[in-house]
Amino acid sequence: MEIPFYYYFKYFFLLHFPLSNAPIDAYMDGFMEGAVSIPLAQLRSRLEKLDRSKPILLYCNMGGNSYTACCALSQLGYDCVSLAGGYQVYEPAVSE
Repeated sequence: MEIPFYYYFKYFFLLHFPLSNAPIDAYMDGFMEGAVSIPLAQLRSRLEKLDRSKPILLYCNMGGNSYTACCALSQLGYDCVSLAGGYQVYEPAVSE
């Protein structure tokens, strides 16, 4: 039996980085169910929103913002990974 890669996402705290500060843009860019959405510019001021009890999967639309955020969070001691390619890679995979 094959298990889709996105099945494992339930073991992560999902963190989404919208392209702008407007909440509606987060859904227009693409959004994983259960993800917390924090604009990259607000990350340091909203660290209390992060769940340190499990690894953090960061994603954005194309992967650039989430990679930048993952580097910053790693330096602060967070266990995190960035979804390469972002939501534009994830969404077609789960739609199959």
